[in-house]
Amino acid sequence: GEKSIAGKVFFDVDQDGVVDSNDALLKDIAVTITGTDKFGQTVNTTTTTNAKGEFSFIGLIESNADGYTITQTPSAIYQKGNRYIGTEAGAISNVAKVVVGTDPTPAIRFTEKPKAGDKSVSGKVFFDVDQDGVVDQNDALLKDITVTITGTDKFGQIVNTTTTTNAKGEFSFTGLIESNADGYTITQAPSTDYQTGNRYIGIDSGVVSNVVNVVVGTDPTPAIRFTEKPKAGDKSVSGKVFFDVDQDGLVDSNDALLKDITVTITGTDKYGQAVNQSVTTNAKGEFSFTGLIESNADDYTITQTPSAIYQTGNRYIGTETGVVSNVVNVVVGTDPTPAIRFTEKPKAGDKPISGTVFFDVDQDGVVDSNDALLKDITVTISGTDKYGQAINQSVTTNANGEFSFTGLIESNADGYTITQTPSTSYQTGNRYIGAG
Repeated sequence: GEKSIAGKVFFDVDQDGVVDSNDALLKDIAVTITGTDKFGQTVNTTTTTNAKGEFSFIGLIESNADGYTITQTPSAIYQKGNRYIGTEAGAISNVAKVVVGTDPTPAIRFTEKPKAGDKSVSGKVFFDVDQDGVVDQNDALLKDITVTITGTDKFGQIVNTTTTTNAKGEFSFTGLIESNADGYTITQAPSTDYQTGNRYIGIDSGVVSNVVNVVVGTDPTPAIRFTEKPKAGDKSVSGKVFFDVDQDGLVDSNDALLKDITVTITGTDKYGQAVNQSVTTNAKGEFSFTGLIESNADDYTITQTPSAIYQTGNRYIGTETGVVSNVVNVVVGTDPTPAIRFTEKPKAGDKPISGTVFFDVDQDGVVDSNDALLKDITVTISGTDKYGQAINQSVTTNANGEFSFTGLIESNADGYTITQTPSTSYQTGNRYIGAG
C-alpha cells in the first residue's frame, strides 16, 4: 500500500492539544493499528514513538468501511488525556478510529495528563491562649475556619483550593500532586474573635503568621498548626488617688492630689491569662489601665500602695459608699467599669500638750507648801490642725492637777487654744507657757 497514518504522543498539562513549554514529548510509547483493509486482509502492527513523540504507519492499503483503529498504550507515569484527529475537538481516549481512503489521513495526537495526586497537606486551627502550640484545657478548637492552598504543581498546573475546618479544628487537602520548587502556600483566614498567633510546621518553632509555605514532594508533609491568640483588649480601669481630709470622697480645697503613687492590677482574664500590671499616678493623681481583656468571674483586684505621709482612707467605686481600704475588686466586662477613687487621710498625730492646774497663793508659778493641786478641772483644746481639721477636745485634771492631750496633729499657723475652766473656789491667776 501507499497510504500512511502518522501522529504524536505527548504529555499535555493543560489538555489543549498543543505542545507547550511545560509539556513533554513521550518517547517509546507503543502505538498499534488494527483492522481490515479493503481486500479483507487483517492489519495488526505496532510501533513506538521516537524522541519527538512521533509515530507512523506506512505502506498501508486503504481500509474497509469500518476504518482502522489506532490504539496508544498508556504510559506508566501519566494517565489518558484527550486525543485529537485532525482539527476535531479533543475527546478523552487513547483510541482513534480513521478510515484510510483516497483522501490524506488526518494526523492523530494522543495526549496524556497528570495522574490524580496522592499527596496531602493537613493540620489544625485552634485558639491557643499561651501560644505554646499545644491544645490546653483553656484553649479552643476552631470550627468553620477557611484554609486555602495555592501554588503550582510540578507540572506547572495552578493549584487553588479552599476548605474549612471541622468541629475538631482539622483541615486537609488530599489528592495533591507534588509542588514545584517554590512549594505550596497554605493560608488560614483569621477568625473574627481572635487575632493571628503562632503557626507551626511539624516540630519547627512557632512564628506569628497565618501563612505557611511547604514543599510537597516524595516525603510526607509535616502537619501544620495555625493558632490564634486573644485580641488586644479594649477595656480599661481608671481612677484617682488623693488626700481627703474630711473623707467625703471629694477633692476639696484643703485636700491634695497624690502624684507618683503606685497602683497595681492583678487577676486573671476570661481566657485564663494572668494579669499583673503597675502604674503610677500623674500630677493630677490619676491612674489608668488600658488594653485590658474582660476579667474572669473572680474579677480584677486593684491595689493602691499607701503613701509614706498619710494613711489609708476610704475607697470608692463609682457611686458606692466609701469603705476604708486600699483595695478594690471590679468585674471588667461588657459594661464600662466605674471610676475608682482611693483616698488617704491624716495619720494619727504624735504630738502632745500637757500641763498642771493648781492654786498658787503667791502667784510665783511654783507649787509651794501652802498651794493646792486642783483636781477635776476641765481643760479644753481647740483650733485647726495643719490639714484644716477642727480640733475640740476636753479633759479633766487628775489628783496631781495634771492634764494631757495626746495624739495631736501639728496645728495650723494660728496654733491651738488651751482653755482652763475656772474653779468655783478661786479666781483666774497667772498662766505660764514653758519657762515663761
